[in-house]
Amino acid sequence: MIGGPTDERVEGHSSRDSNRQPLTGHRIPDSPSCGVSLECPVPKDTTPKYVRFSLLGSGTKGHQFTLLYPAGEKVREFTVCYAMLFNRYNHHAMLLQSITFNRLMGAGHMYIYNQSVGPMVDAMLRHYTDRGLLTVLPMPKRPANKAWYHGQEITIQDCIYRNRNTSQFVVVVDPDEFIVPLQHKSWGELLSDVLHREAKQNHVHNVGSFTFIHAFLCDRSQKHDDPHWTQLKQNVSITEEEEDFIRRNKVILFLEKHRQKFHSYPRRSKTIYRPEFVREPGIHYPRSFWSNQSQAVVDNG
Repeated sequence: MIGGPTDERVEGHSSRDSNRQPLTGHRIPDSPSCGVSLECPVPKDTTPKYVRFSLLGSGTKGHQFTLLYPAGEKVREFTVCYAMLFNRYNHHAMLLQSITFNRLMGAGHMYIYNQSVGPMVDAMLRHYTDRGLLTVLPMPKRPANKAWYHGQEITIQDCIYRNRNTSQFVVVVDPDEFIVPLQHKSWGELLSDVLHREAKQNHVHNVGSFTFIHAFLCDRSQKHDDPHWTQLKQNVSITEEEEDFIRRNKVILFLEKHRQKFHSYPRRSKTIYRPEFVREPGIHYPRSFWSNQSQAVVDNG
């Protein structure tokens, strides 16, 4: 039921296929919980304020949820949606590096769904929240723990929908994942180049998402005389004090410098979405768009 100034009953339906399985995402065998998209037609010239869910014909009103409407105009270019933090997640150094790197790439705000974190990460979340750079949303263990990977796909869809008409792009990554431009200084420069190339080479003008292929980065040697490390120091002019800081704090973008083979799309790929265009986002790539949008798969150049 969708409610406005006066309650009005509107039928909705879930996005399921003929086998009664959710179209969005994975399902744990024998689990009663899964993420489902619900769509309800809204009468014209109405602005509902909340929504309730109830079993058809039961007459029982469920909990009331306030509806969120898009902002009048976009207030930032990039927003980062992180994966769920759970099991008292306390990798504070990894999260700090991720937030710092993403801000350097152009992120104006970040969202984290918190189920369970350790004390150091909790202090970090409070710090960035107080500075207005982070929104932390609580996620209950039930029913999220019964869904795929602690309800990861639920949080992704929620985060992208929250940022429709607020952020021009939404970046979906984990704290240990980095979308690194190889020939550009920022995500903005990279996507601008991709849009220009898609229009010129493929005559595509309606790109709804940008998907990047994946490779693992590893540290094969901790030796100070490693030739790759020596070359890196020469290229970026790292001082002894900075080198000590990098090693002491395990700055992975410097230490884990041996790139393995790129995976073929779509394995482990990551995506930057244009939130107003995507209908069903995924962990690695979009499942559907609202209209005739297309997906750009970015090569490793």
